[in-house]
Amino acid sequence: MTSGRPFSADSYELRRPISPPLCGEGAGAGGLPTAVVLPTPPPHPSPTRGVGGITLAPITLETAAHLGRAFAAMEPWSRYPFSPEALATYFAGGEPHAPRFAVEVGGETAGAIGLRLELLRGPYLQFLGILPAYQRLGLGSLLLQWMEREAGSSARNLWVCAADFNADAQRFYERHGFTRVALLDDLVQDGRDEVLLRKRLK
Repeated sequence: MTSGRPFSADSYELRRPISPPLCGEGAGAGGLPTAVVLPTPPPHPSPTRGVGGITLAPITLETAAHLGRAFAAMEPWSRYPFSPEALATYFAGGEPHAPRFAVEVGGETAGAIGLRLELLRGPYLQFLGILPAYQRLGLGSLLLQWMEREAGSSARNLWVCAADFNADAQRFYERHGFTRVALLDDLVQDGRDEVLLRKRLK
């Protein structure tokens, strides 16, 4: 999870408009964008990384396998019974109302984002992960801004869950306007609770 400097929501550039919006009337109809180009991040400490544009791109099988191996070894996912193969299957299995994208920086895979387009009058952020080499660049903030911008005028809420032990993720979402609304016991695994967070848009 990242927590760097946010980007202006006014600077988004799409390869083609996302239509219809991510949630609300007609959500999911008409297909999803081939790719979405987002603003360029601030410079990365390494001169070879973070120098190109940020793109949300469809996840290929090869990229899904790479992401599955990477995130299975990272917290919080390493604390759950998620094998690299199970995560790769998730990344590769996008559905019309549950799109998944690879986050690319300068043409290299930097992470992944997955959504459920409609949950209680707004989209649900099902997965957000940034690989270590690209953390603290503000990518997480940028992706939340993109999600909110594309939610559509009929959306009243944004939703996300964070593991009860993942204090960093909870603080990250709270800094971006989310508040805790429920504790879901044993949701993913016995003995582990999930914190449901909501951001009101209206």
